[in-house]
Amino acid sequence: MNFSELLNYYLKELDCNQSDLAQKSGLSGATVNRYCSGVRTPKQGKNTNALADAIYMMAEDKGILNITRDSVYKSFSSALMNNGDFERFRTNLNALINVLSIRISDLATDINYDASYISRIRSGQRRPSNLYTFATSVADFTSRHHSSPTDLVPISVLIGSTPEKLRDKKFLADELFNWLIGKDNSPGAIFTYLQSVDNFNIDEYISGIRFTDIEQPPVMPRVDTSSLYYGIDEMKAAELEFMDATILGKSDDAAVLYSDMPLMEMARDRDFSKKWIYGLSLMLRKGLTFKQIHDVSRPFDEMMIGLESWIPLYMTGQIEPYYLKSAQNNSFMHLLKTSGNCVLVGLSISGHQHNGIYYLSTKPDDIRFYRRMSYDLLNTALPLMKIYTKKNEKEFQAVLSKSPSSDGDRRAILSSPPIWTISDDLLDSILIRHGIDADTQVKIKNYISKKRLIVENVLEKNHVTAEIAWLTEEEYKRFPVSVSLSEIFCEYDITYTYDEYKAHLDETEKYAETHKGFNVIRNNSPIFRNIQIYICYGKWVLIEKNKSPSIHFMIKNPKLRSAIENMSLPGAAGEPPGAIRAL
Repeated sequence: MNFSELLNYYLKELDCNQSDLAQKSGLSGATVNRYCSGVRTPKQGKNTNALADAIYMMAEDKGILNITRDSVYKSFSSALMNNGDFERFRTNLNALINVLSIRISDLATDINYDASYISRIRSGQRRPSNLYTFATSVADFTSRHHSSPTDLVPISVLIGSTPEKLRDKKFLADELFNWLIGKDNSPGAIFTYLQSVDNFNIDEYISGIRFTDIEQPPVMPRVDTSSLYYGIDEMKAAELEFMDATILGKSDDAAVLYSDMPLMEMARDRDFSKKWIYGLSLMLRKGLTFKQIHDVSRPFDEMMIGLESWIPLYMTGQIEPYYLKSAQNNSFMHLLKTSGNCVLVGLSISGHQHNGIYYLSTKPDDIRFYRRMSYDLLNTALPLMKIYTKKNEKEFQAVLSKSPSSDGDRRAILSSPPIWTISDDLLDSILIRHGIDADTQVKIKNYISKKRLIVENVLEKNHVTAEIAWLTEEEYKRFPVSVSLSEIFCEYDITYTYDEYKAHLDETEKYAETHKGFNVIRNNSPIFRNIQIYICYGKWVLIEKNKSPSIHFMIKNPKLRSAIENMSLPGAAGEPPGAIRAL
């Protein structure tokens, strides 16, 4: 289905016309008409994002649950991939092969393609069935076999980077992929993700799905059975039966979930979508932990959209996200979902999911076998991000204590003044005003003392630049700021008065004057209100959510980490000479 066909499909599903879509998206009627008629095909970017948001909002207004923002973005991306700028890709591919003198036979053997097929792609006679998968394979091959200092110089010239930045092979592969298909790691996708974390309130989410009204079914005796299912319709039934068996079984063991199968056909089934959401709510209600293995070989924007859709689950603290280190075989699609009570496995040929076969079993031998397989797969994966909540506070504190050992300059994007710069007198005044009990005061003061020591150890060898929200009194009245105590999961919301807030900002500037290597940048138009972002370049990114609930994301995945490292924020002012900025 090309882009115009897809757009008309959504108009039919939503029972609306081009004028409705134009009004909702903010695009002109003529532009929407050209897209719907196929006269023009947009590039992925501002216009396609506006259309996707408009379609999602109209679906939401009409109560159509299967048309989600995630599904629309993915379907647009797939359609545009088919109509994508293949000529740009072909030009870049030929330039890369020629500049590095890559032998086609070596490339073909390594990425498991026929050499003559690659030659026809180079000449424009053939197009890869999946441009993104093919580009990923070429980028991975190049990063593994052409990462010598001699090769990095011409590569850096081609893709507009520097040899120093490309020394990390994973970073090199990501940058080559983006260059080959003509995409950037768009800061917009990163901002959307971070703003979703910043704005998310789990109480509102739970209330919205009436989570508290859901009654947990009683545990049922297990009946050992197994069944085969064929095609998409039977696959849906198998998915729901897997959920039922997991919910009703005695075991509370974690569920391990992996699938590289497309979900568009399933998402279109509104009745199935409702049942799936209800089943997922029951699994969460039971208190199960999910080990979700994500597919991050997809384009960057798609990856970010997918991650955004998982935020509600992340916020429960019951999800452990992982990713596989390399792209999967593009001939087959797989499904492997296991719990302590049930297993579901599936297999189909890429592009022919309707002919897939699926096996569901509650037999003990099958559960043991496929559980081992799912954990074997999990052992080949890496944590996409580590999530810390009150439940694993001690582990989080241990991670924080190790942070000074990570060499590298730091960047902090703060919605609240840095806690390590507050004076004892100001802190005492704030805690007394709030009536904080003596034990909690001791815990807070001990934490701040340790934090000061950690920062001073970091500053012995590295620079730290803090971009701090700098609010006027009028802005502060609309967005009061809390003392940053999320790292100890403080149960109190301890807010500043505006005078206390200003006093702490003044103390932070004085701290910068007396501590070499610490720089302050005023951000007069802060985007985030509830999160703090700490970056150690080339090592990790820590995102801390202050409210609803207090939760922390430690990110080491190169693609996601690099995108956050290299984003710039609007509104920063007063940058001192020599400040470290990531632009």
